[in-house]
Amino acid sequence: DSDALLAVDPAVWQWLPQRHWLVSCTHSGTGWAAWIDILRQCPTLRLLASHMGLPGAAPAHERDEPASAEECESRLGHHLLELAQFPGPRVKLSAFYSSTEPSHDFPHVQAFGYVQTLVKHFGAARLCWGSDFSPCLFHVSFQQTIDVLARMNFLTADDRRLIEGGNLLKLLQDATADQDSGCTGS
Repeated sequence: DSDALLAVDPAVWQWLPQRHWLVSCTHSGTGWAAWIDILRQCPTLRLLASHMGLPGAAPAHERDEPASAEECESRLGHHLLELAQFPGPRVKLSAFYSSTEPSHDFPHVQAFGYVQTLVKHFGAARLCWGSDFSPCLFHVSFQQTIDVLARMNFLTADDRRLIEGGNLLKLLQDATADQDSGCTGS
């Protein structure tokens, strides 16, 4: 609910990054729009967009080749991609099964374009892998959930190290650091 989100006292949005807390959210499409206003006040808010921003399932005819960059950007939505202009937001690469048709179609080639688009906008250093355990087990094996990034030949070994755990580890380590919040206002 965008109205409820925007009604939150701005002091809360300042308090969260001062403590290096993560705010994990699941939205799609225009649901990300309210966060842009919040991030203008507090650009270092560590917002974690779950499930690649829920772009929806790509059509089955894209099973062998991902959609074009333009189509992937359109499905991800400009509001999600606009979050990249701020230093705090991250995107969780998870629930690949929800981005493919059929959902059990490992390695989820239809979702590769989404990941490429997110790397382009956010960079590998602002993406985190997530298992989406246990809902993933209704669609794929847990091993397939773990192995999905290894099938993306456009990711370098360094990209994968960051995405598969390095970025999340840094976020958690920063939670104990004493840094400026980077927020405006009182």
